[in-house]
Amino acid sequence: MQVAVNQTKSYRIDRSFINKLFAVMARLVPKYAKCELSVAFVDNAEIKKLNFRYRKKNKPTDVLSFAERDSNDKFSNRRFIGEIIIAYPYARQQARRNHRTIRQELRILLTHGFLHLVGYDHIKLSDRLRMQRVEKKILSKFS
Repeated sequence: MQVAVNQTKSYRIDRSFINKLFAVMARLVPKYAKCELSVAFVDNAEIKKLNFRYRKKNKPTDVLSFAERDSNDKFSNRRFIGEIIIAYPYARQQARRNHRTIRQELRILLTHGFLHLVGYDHIKLSDRLRMQRVEKKILSKFS
């Protein structure tokens, strides 16, 4: 799995941490082992704008996923599955609130975002339970 990481100087995330996480996901969800995706770390103001533009929610959130399968671009790279955008300051606050390290929080958010990119959702209870089972399976590899 190839992961492009877009980050500012303010939010420097160790690429080996991200690559290791996605290597585990590639083993557990082998259908996507050869996919490409991007991850961006932004501030709360930027994610608030995106959240309003795409979800009509005028507030920051921790993570947004934009799946390429939802795109109308007929010329897109078929291996590219989408982009995960994380509000780093929001994630840091959430980690503190939940008594986790920032790495633990990012692992959760990246896993959640990835599962959205590959088709998981949590609108219906049955879908949420299915998604949570896969999240737990992936995250258990880091306990």
